[in-house]
Amino acid sequence: MARAVFLGLLAVNLVVFGWHLAVDQRSQARAGAAEEPRAPLLSLVDENAPKVPRRSELPDDAGLINEAPAEDNAAGRRCLSLGPFTDDAELAAAQLRLGAMGLAGEKRLAEGQIWVGYWIYLPPTDDRSDAVAMVEALRKRGVTDIYIEPAGERENAVSLGVFSERPRAQRRFREVRDLGFDPQIARRNRQGTVYWLDFVPDETVRIDPGDFQVAPGRIVRLASRICQ
Repeated sequence: MARAVFLGLLAVNLVVFGWHLAVDQRSQARAGAAEEPRAPLLSLVDENAPKVPRRSELPDDAGLINEAPAEDNAAGRRCLSLGPFTDDAELAAAQLRLGAMGLAGEKRLAEGQIWVGYWIYLPPTDDRSDAVAMVEALRKRGVTDIYIEPAGERENAVSLGVFSERPRAQRRFREVRDLGFDPQIARRNRQGTVYWLDFVPDETVRIDPGDFQVAPGRIVRLASRICQ
């Protein structure tokens, strides 16, 4: 009987001791967690940095340039400009396409670079006499419609023609290259009056400048500006 009572008291004491030990461990764990420094937050973008417009705010990233701040201010709302176009016919076609999207474009004139075509040429020489010698060598091999650039950045370059169609430019390039020369190809532009279409964007309408391209090699782009 005494032995049974002793064993019973011993079991009770073990249970109480285990309970106190568990409570102490939980308390220490909470204290340690409170003292442990928190993990650093992910780096955030500087709030003072310029705002990067969301994709919904910019109908198309391709060909987009910023002519003015894209955000609204006291001067007016944000507009988009589509262009440049070189004549009224191109402009009218773009207006019709915008109209079909539910957008009204307003014509604006500006000075800009007008794309002429692909220019094939031989690099400038140090002396005009060397350029003349190359022209004579080309003519002896049957190459015509060539001349020497008289001035400018590529003075003494031998011009081999300007082509509005890329396949024709490539044929000319290969023709001269196969004769043993080193032709180059570049875009040829001229200064002139161009047309832009200004319109207030609709976030539900996506504009792809490529849909308004009117000729191979010509780049139509969107420009963000403040409405006038």
